Amino acid sequence: MQILDVGAGTGVRSEVFSRYLSDGGSVLGIDTSEVLLGAAIRRKADAGLQNLEFALSDLHSPDLPFETFDFAYMRLVLQHLPQPARALQAVKRSLRPGGVLFIEETDRDWMTIFPSPKSWDVAYRRAKEIQTAKGGDPQCGRKIGRYLIEAGFENVSGKLVPVSGTGQILDDWLENYAPTYFNNLPIKKAKKGLKALDDIRESNKRTLIFFHQVWFQAFGRKPT
Repeated sequence: MQILDVGAGTGVRSEVFSRYLSDGGSVLGIDTSEVLLGAAIRRKADAGLQNLEFALSDLHSPDLPFETFDFAYMRLVLQHLPQPARALQAVKRSLRPGGVLFIEETDRDWMTIFPSPKSWDVAYRRAKEIQTAKGGDPQCGRKIGRYLIEAGFENVSGKLVPVSGTGQILDDWLENYAPTYFNNLPIKKAKKGLKALDDIRESNKRTLIFFHQVWFQAFGRKPT
């Protein structure tokens, strides 16, 4: 199996895919961030994986292989793109006939913490406004099945995966996911967002805070 990881970032999931493949299988992870891909390449070297490669590329690059992959994976990519269906068509071109695309996305309106400090409410609202102003879609998750259909995929199906709790679940979100909400904000507003995360940590010491989120997943198959 040949796998394409679109928006591979630091290569965490690319590495997982590569470990499951039999002889002859390979993974190509692409991303538009040199910084993130640098971390991915170091991850590959540390793991000693020979069936994993990374490339600086976007979905519409002419260098993206044509009808090469059996499986493509996109996680937290579409919400940043102004034309999601067009992006999925680009992925479809890279798939062999019968190949499968699997998407994971969030929907900003389907994530909350309780009780939440006021500073967080303000920062999170601002993050959604900035994402929209830049052409992204904070409500992308609920739409990914429709996007697959519009891009010409068949046998489309969807699933919701809830994540809820406190303790380690909240800590993991604060450490690994919440800071990324402020990547596209101006420096001053980004600092306020990170300060809001510190406020959550302090509030959690006095009263347990619960984290709730739903992941949206969707599959589609390229026509044969």
